[in-house]
Amino acid sequence: MKVSFISEFETIGYGRTLSVNRLMQKLEEKGITVSKNNDFKKADIIHAHSPLHITLFALNKYKDKKFVGTIHANPDDFKNAYVPFDLSTELSWKFYEFVYSKFDKLVAPTKYIEHTMKEKGFENITTISNGVDLDVMKPNKELAEKFEDKFGFKDFIFVVGRLNDPRKDIETAIELAKNIDYEFVHAGEILPIFATSFVQRAIKKLKAPKNFHFLGYLSQEEMIGAYNSAKLLLQCSKFETEGLVVLEAMGCGTPIIARNLPVYNGLLKNKENSFLCKNEQELKNKIIELLNNSKLQKKFSQNGLKDIKRRSLDKSAEKYISLYETLLNEKA
Repeated sequence: MKVSFISEFETIGYGRTLSVNRLMQKLEEKGITVSKNNDFKKADIIHAHSPLHITLFALNKYKDKKFVGTIHANPDDFKNAYVPFDLSTELSWKFYEFVYSKFDKLVAPTKYIEHTMKEKGFENITTISNGVDLDVMKPNKELAEKFEDKFGFKDFIFVVGRLNDPRKDIETAIELAKNIDYEFVHAGEILPIFATSFVQRAIKKLKAPKNFHFLGYLSQEEMIGAYNSAKLLLQCSKFETEGLVVLEAMGCGTPIIARNLPVYNGLLKNKENSFLCKNEQELKNKIIELLNNSKLQKKFSQNGLKDIKRRSLDKSAEKYISLYETLLNEKA
């Protein structure tokens, strides 16, 4: 079987890009020939991860092919973080209808997004998690020690997200650091669509306290080390597609405190494998509670390791292969 992936503007959709590349690798390990943004003519399946110009080109030119589309976000979520989308949500949905109505099958990474799409009339949709590679993202004492030796941090509150991405809400994490006597460590690059001068002004505006440390971009190995060395992961995001960082942290056994988002339903369970919070004050209270309760830390870690198995990348790849085969059999 030959599958051609479409993934556009990859420097912007960083989490999506990682998910796409990891899925491609896992499919190839299972005997599927996968290409990206090319070989459409030879493909049995064209699998689009963005609804933009390459996708529109392929839909119009290769009408005899079977098309699968993964919805990595919906416009209703965008308006919670990006002001321009608040004014154009209706138009964005119309564009989604124009593009995705042409697909043979749609996939959502979570039941929340599947439900939202169905409310808008998209019936031909199912849920398959982006997945996390549990052979890579796992408890790893060696990488934790390497991280600690290199950066000099251990047992910290870990914060992940691009500095100039409004939906990550790094500002709230910084405000929490001002009121909690504990070390915060941030990992995240800069969204490249903005100029460096803009970013410098943005960082200056954040006015982070001395206990909030910016490490910038970390490699995959360094991220695994950070997850394993951290006392907990703090996620203040206003919305997520599925939450790649949360998946990775659970795979590494990192306790999690996050803003309570509907996208986490079925993954994060309040007081069982994480704390889910409504506002900044609740985030602060739960951080302090978790930091002072080693038994609760162990409980969140163990339950997270158990619960994340349902969203392994291996299982996601198998589900996609089954979906592809079903579509090809329908064509035959």
